[in-house]
Amino acid sequence: MNRKSRLLQGAGFMSFSACVSTSGTGGRVAIAQNGMVQLSGGKMVFNKCEAKQGGGFKMRRGRVLNNGGSIEMTDCHAKVLGGGASISSSEILFDGGSWNFHACTAGQTGGGLESTGKKEKTFRSGALNFINCTADKSGGGFHLHGGAAVIGGARMTFTNCTAKNHGGGLHAEGAAVQQQRGNITFRNCSAQKGGGLFAFEVRQDSGVMNFEGCNAEIQGGGLWSGHGGWSQDGGNLRFTDCFAKETAGGAYSRVGANLTHAEFEECYADGTGAALFLRGAGYLRSVKVTASRADFSVSNILVVDAPLEINSADCTQIEMCRFKGSPVKATKLRCRRGSGLEEMAEHAACQSCDAGAVQLWDGGTSCRPCPKPWELCNTTHFKTLEGFMVSPSNLSKTFFCPNAKACPGGDMPAMSTPMCADGYVGDGCVSCNQATHATADNSVVSCVKCAASDDKIMQVLHILFAVVKDIVLFCVAVAGIRGAAHTKKHSGVFTNQFMSFATVATSSVAAVMQTNVFVQLNSEFRLALQATGVLADLGNGESGGGGAGMAFECLVSYLGFQKTVWNAHIYSCIVPALLMAILARQQDFWLAMVVGTNCFLPGVCADFGK
Repeated sequence: MNRKSRLLQGAGFMSFSACVSTSGTGGRVAIAQNGMVQLSGGKMVFNKCEAKQGGGFKMRRGRVLNNGGSIEMTDCHAKVLGGGASISSSEILFDGGSWNFHACTAGQTGGGLESTGKKEKTFRSGALNFINCTADKSGGGFHLHGGAAVIGGARMTFTNCTAKNHGGGLHAEGAAVQQQRGNITFRNCSAQKGGGLFAFEVRQDSGVMNFEGCNAEIQGGGLWSGHGGWSQDGGNLRFTDCFAKETAGGAYSRVGANLTHAEFEECYADGTGAALFLRGAGYLRSVKVTASRADFSVSNILVVDAPLEINSADCTQIEMCRFKGSPVKATKLRCRRGSGLEEMAEHAACQSCDAGAVQLWDGGTSCRPCPKPWELCNTTHFKTLEGFMVSPSNLSKTFFCPNAKACPGGDMPAMSTPMCADGYVGDGCVSCNQATHATADNSVVSCVKCAASDDKIMQVLHILFAVVKDIVLFCVAVAGIRGAAHTKKHSGVFTNQFMSFATVATSSVAAVMQTNVFVQLNSEFRLALQATGVLADLGNGESGGGGAGMAFECLVSYLGFQKTVWNAHIYSCIVPALLMAILARQQDFWLAMVVGTNCFLPGVCADFGK
């Protein structure tokens, strides 16, 4: 086509197949200076077209406007540049539709698309897809020389594109790539430098930029940025499964970088800078590094002879995480379990904890000495000895448990065995869980499980047992004293003394059974002491054999009152007071005082002792 010629398509279908240019430019369509290509609808297909420049079409000093429709270029080839299309010294405005380049090749640059000149290339919306495109030199999918590529909202995808030199997917030579919105994805692209993207300058204001499975023979498995700089003010930047044989498996920058949010997952380098390598000052507001290989590079992020400042770094998914610079300032470095923060002048790292130290949580920062006494302790897990507990919020605090049975020897962080047994809470497991348990009557360090709030039958049975127990003991004592007075036998007095002693003996036996000394006794002696506890409980009208026994605090809660020692003490005196009052009225005041004193005074005194 001649000067000022135009190619316009608003609908329909246009196809060019097996076309070869005899003039050397534009396998089928060549538009001279000041011309225009405008596509607002329909479909244009180029298949197996060849030329020296622009295998499908060539535009020079004109305008390319794409408002809709689509262009498909398949198996097109250029001996020099622009395997699918070559656009030089021309404005490109992409405002909709799609361009698709499949298996296009170039002898030098721009396997799919070549664009040169200082005029801006703007991609506001629509989609550009480069699949299996190659270039013998640079820009396997898209080669940009001069000007700037502004991605304002379009979607660009480079898949399986390769270049022997630079920019397997996109090569911006002396040009900037600026992403304002939209999505740019490089997938399985490769080159010597910048497996996915090689650019003089990279700027990301918003949008998403992904590098997946890209690799480089030398530097920048995913991205290579030159002297123009690399900055990110917003959006998401992600490198996944990228690799470089020498330096920077994820990204490489000649003059440093200023990044807002970057993620490096399973990126590796045989040399240095497995995730990121900077030859200038670096500022990382938020960075996350993930890797599973044991032979991960010594320096995940490396800055040469320049400062590195990290506001937040997440290393919870990597065994060893190291950042190097001159110097390094890491405000918040989150390490994985079993490793802690190590800071020196020229590096900050998450290093495995030494023997005898532990770090239990992903996101922790410091290794701490194993809490003593411990039964088992390694860098990620520990278990305490029975009779001790450790505060989960502060591993430096170890507590002795007055009731050894309340502390079964908890482990962290799995908590398969809790620090406190069921119903026990607090430091040293000395308090009871007020929602389900209450303090035992015979031991202030033992807890008794109360009946559930909806189990009214069990609550009534507990209350009846407590009332009947006091009545039976009182009646037995009265009968014993009256019988002793008529027959002059001492057995009734002995019975009263036994019941009085039982109250004190029950608490004493329970306390002894909760000590480490009791645990170390031989089984026969422990059995004998437990039998003593059974007799004491029977004498006191309780069950449990030196165990937790009853909890009057539970009975108080059944009646709708608060679980407190004072409420339990006050309401436990009601039945004894009524019994003494009845006996004083029916028989004799002093008889009631003697019987009440023998039966209930030891228990009342014990309650005051709590």
